[in-house]
Amino acid sequence: MAKTDFDAVAYVKNMLEKNRLFVDNEFSFTTAPSIGDMADMVYESREAANHFVLIDTSTSNTALQANGGFYERKQYTFFMLMRFEPGNEQERIEKLGICRELKRQVLSRMIADSNRYEEEELLFFDTQNVLSQELQNFMLNGLTG
Repeated sequence: MAKTDFDAVAYVKNMLEKNRLFVDNEFSFTTAPSIGDMADMVYESREAANHFVLIDTSTSNTALQANGGFYERKQYTFFMLMRFEPGNEQERIEKLGICRELKRQVLSRMIADSNRYEEEELLFFDTQNVLSQELQNFMLNGLTG
């Protein structure tokens, strides 16, 4: 029987704590219930310049399996944000490059883990189609990601 108790927050936090790029660039990990709340939290934060925020309310899809049972597939959104000096285009490009590399490393880890989780019968750890979008220049002033 497939397990349904996958803890996305614990999984992501554990993965990031072991990631050298995350640690070396002093990212903070936090969760937020919405994108609006995430923006407020990041702006108010004085403790960290770089943030990895997991939106902990998920979009889900419940579907019928071939055997007649149902499963729920949840999608989570995360943001990697790094502060840069407004107007300093070179720094913005550098920080965006760090975020791109961290995203690549996170997705690589998820793809590698998807095989292990399938063996443990967490069958819906789907990494076949992962969407991403970078922040536009002025979406969050002074932040890139």
